[in-house]
Amino acid sequence: MHPFKFKPNRIWRVYRGGAMIDNIRNEAATADGNYPEDWIASTVLANNPQIMKAGEGISTVMLDGREMPFSELVRNKPVELFGSAHMDQFGMDTGFLTKLLDSAVRLPLQAHPDRKTAKLIYGSPYGKTEAWIVLETREINGEEPYLIMGFNESLDEKNFSREALSGEFSGGLKMCHKHPVKPGNVLLIEGGMVHAIGPGVFLVEIMEPTDLVVQPELYCGTQRLSDQERFGKTDPETAMKVFDFQPMSRKEAWNRCVMIPKTIMKQADSRLIQLIDPGRTRYFGAAMLKLRDQFTYDNPFRRAAAGIAVRGDFVIHSDGKEFDINQGNTFFVPYEHGNLKFFGNADILFSMPGLAMEPTDNE
Repeated sequence: MHPFKFKPNRIWRVYRGGAMIDNIRNEAATADGNYPEDWIASTVLANNPQIMKAGEGISTVMLDGREMPFSELVRNKPVELFGSAHMDQFGMDTGFLTKLLDSAVRLPLQAHPDRKTAKLIYGSPYGKTEAWIVLETREINGEEPYLIMGFNESLDEKNFSREALSGEFSGGLKMCHKHPVKPGNVLLIEGGMVHAIGPGVFLVEIMEPTDLVVQPELYCGTQRLSDQERFGKTDPETAMKVFDFQPMSRKEAWNRCVMIPKTIMKQADSRLIQLIDPGRTRYFGAAMLKLRDQFTYDNPFRRAAAGIAVRGDFVIHSDGKEFDINQGNTFFVPYEHGNLKFFGNADILFSMPGLAMEPTDNE
C-alpha cells in the first residue's frame, strides 16, 4: 500500500486550547477554543458526555481521491496496514492512538488505569499508559509552562481521596510534583500515575487506544465536570483505585518519566532519532526524522507508523507516485509500503504500536 493522509480531526473537549494546532498548520486565524486536540490514526470514539457527535474521534482517510473512516480501512486491509505479527497480538485493533494537544489551561489532576486495573474495572484489554513529546511552549497569563507528574513526599492518601470524592482540592495539588518543561522533552506517564498538563504546553500525546480517565476535580478551567466526566462509568470509590498512591522525590518522579532520545540511523545529513523505544514501553514507540534533503524509508521500525509533519514540507515518493506533505499534515505509512523515499527539509514525528498485549505479573 502507498502512504496516505488523514483529514484534520479536531475533537471537542471541556478545556480550552488549540491555538498552536492552528499555528502549526498556518491557519489564517489562530485562537484557543474547545477543540484543543487532533486525533491521528484513530479508531477510538471520543468520550464526551456533554456533546455527543456520531463518529467523533474516528480519523478520516484520504485515499485514491476518496474519503473513508480509518476504522473501515482497518477492517478491510488489516494485514497490509499493520502486518501479520501485529494482527497476532492485537487482532483488528491499531494498538495505539496519537494526538496533537494544546492546552491553554491546567487540565484536572487525573490518572489513567494500567491494563490490569482497566480489565478489572472497565472490562477493557487496554489501559492508558501515555507519552508526551513537547513541541512548543508559551506563557499563559504570565505563567511559565509546566507538567504535573507524580505524588510528592507530603502525600496523604486518605486526605487526597477525601478531597477527590468532594472535588474540592484544597491540599491535593500540593501533594503533587510540578515540573517546568521545554520543547524536546519526552516523558512517559505510566498507568496509575497522577498527572496533569499545565497551561501553555503544545505536545504530541501517544497512548494506548482508550479514552479512560479519572479526573476527580470539579472543574476543568471554568467548565464544571459531571460525575461521569470525573469518574467514568463506575462509582467514585472504585474509580479512585486507578491512582497509584506512591510518593517519590522530584528527581525520582522526573527520572521515572523522562525518556532520553538517541540517534538510531543516519543517511547523509538526515537522522532518525528514537524518542520512545517500543521494546521498552511495550505499548507504543516514537521517533523523529530530521529530514535534510533525502531519506530512504525501508521500514526502519518493522511496523506501521503514523506521521506528523511538525516542521517544514516534504514529498514522499512511493513506487512511482508522489505525495506532498505540508507542515501540520498527518499521514500513515502502512507496514506493507513498498519502496519509499522522503525528499525535503522537515522534522517528522512518527508514532507506532508496540508488540505486547498481555500485562506482565508486575504491571
